[in-house]
Amino acid sequence: YRRLPAAVQACVALEDHWPDHPGFEVALHHGSPESLAAALRVLAEREGAIVPVASMSSGDTAVPLERLVVERSISIDTTAAGGNASLMTMS
Repeated sequence: YRRLPAAVQACVALEDHWPDHPGFEVALHHGSPESLAAALRVLAEREGAIVPVASMSSGDTAVPLERLVVERSISIDTTAAGGNASLMTMS
């Protein structure tokens, strides 16, 4: 974490009490298979969206930061306008 650029650090939150924190969209687990199973149980019981987990074994040093990126895409269906998107913006 300390080696990340400041702009990236600002987007990462390290939480000791993560089950109580409602605002995360992905989790990074670093530990034993038993602790992973426990974390997955807690995540499965939470309300809301499914939270993907990037898991590493204890001792792994190659943190898969690319797994922590959340990608969003927007799709506009223009078929109702016959494929002409400008018709959808007319009032």
